[in-house]
Amino acid sequence: MNYEQACQLFRAIKLSNLNNLSSNLIESAINYARIRADYFIADTQQRSELEELRTAKHNVFIDESTLKS
Repeated sequence: MNYEQACQLFRAIKLSNLNNLSSNLIESAINYARIRADYFIADTQQRSELEELRTAKHNVFIDESTLKS
């Protein structure tokens, strides 16, 4: 997905009638992106410590993105 596609998807989510679900999806995406950035710049020891949290944040994001109303 490129930047323009991501922007189009974000706009569609924001315009949906599923405000609570879309807010949860956006929040989980931000949390996952944050932990991915931390993981990317971490050294080997820190990555080991972040691995479980990174996986959990990823799973929450995937769960939020597959919820149906």
